[in-house]
Amino acid sequence: MIEDAAVAGVHDRALADVTDPPPPRAEIEAAIGPWYAAVGLPAPAHVLWASSPPKAEQLLHALRVASRASDRADTIAFVAVHDAVARAFPRLPGARVTEIAGLFAGDGADPLAPIAGLHTSALDAVASHARVRFGAAAVRRIETAQARRLATVRTAIHDTAFAGLGAALTEDRLLPRREPLSAEGLKLFAEHGLPAARAWTAWATIASGTLACWAFHGCVVVCERPRTVRVDALGRPHGEAGPALEWSDGHTVFAWHGTRVPESLIVTPWPGRIILRERNIEVRRCAIERLGWERFVADVGLQQVGPTVPDPANPGHTLRLYDVPRGIAGEAFRVLLCTNATTERDGTRRRYGLIVPVSLSDPLAAAAWSFGLPAAHYRALAAAS
Repeated sequence: MIEDAAVAGVHDRALADVTDPPPPRAEIEAAIGPWYAAVGLPAPAHVLWASSPPKAEQLLHALRVASRASDRADTIAFVAVHDAVARAFPRLPGARVTEIAGLFAGDGADPLAPIAGLHTSALDAVASHARVRFGAAAVRRIETAQARRLATVRTAIHDTAFAGLGAALTEDRLLPRREPLSAEGLKLFAEHGLPAARAWTAWATIASGTLACWAFHGCVVVCERPRTVRVDALGRPHGEAGPALEWSDGHTVFAWHGTRVPESLIVTPWPGRIILRERNIEVRRCAIERLGWERFVADVGLQQVGPTVPDPANPGHTLRLYDVPRGIAGEAFRVLLCTNATTERDGTRRRYGLIVPVSLSDPLAAAAWSFGLPAAHYRALAAAS
């Protein structure tokens, strides 16, 4: 029970972290300098904010155009970067666009070289100093106290937000989106004056206020957090009646339990015939869940396995087992249709499907398997009720 309460508390903090308003932009930008200083680098001259993942992709594409120019003074390179930045930020004043293009297409050291290992180097410095001060065992305990669920929530939101975008967002320039040390550990290190603790405290501010960022020698690209976040109980982006993620510029992401799906799937459940045409297996699974297994079975005519039997654990309700061919969901399995033992807020009981191994041919055995019980024990529930 204590462990369950701890996990729930971590989850609550995780959800608060991604749904509460981020720190002010000025505070986030002020934190970038100490983060760079951790590896002996000056603060970047420019902090470029992208209002959503597609805007980040456009901006990173512009930087790639500049980095591929053989001559930084090349007029063609300057024009290419100027055009790309202007498209990425249509409301940016022309003088500002020219300033940015000049930075990336001008003479001098390459400002576009990504800073490899910036994040890891800062962490290693913190851990190294902490081991000397507190001992290796104490540092391990602090690291173990890290809110892993927090990292899971952040990663799920990030991966869903950037799914399907260009290769620019999958390069190694993308830094991790989480602190591998708990807030308590960071506070402890800072109180004891560990040299790199300031950098990690700064990173905690950056991580809590942004969705992602890319570090370069001349600038840092930052993607804003979504202004609206809807998640399921596991912290995965999930919206049953609208977008799971929405940004200030109007960009939206529709998701079903962490999987990015088309808007049409959320707005109106797809009928069985449309679901069968979907080529993406994960989207197809989400569409079946959105429609409901009961209706999907009827729509596509799945073959029932075994008889319909009373549910010993749920008097007055039945169990039905159906065969799901490999061609429908990418792998062969069976689905057990059963009724939730608890009522919904409106007083109804939801009918849902449980995926079970294809080797099970008895509905009662399938139900028992879902509870981790022997079939005989599950059947005995009828006599005990």
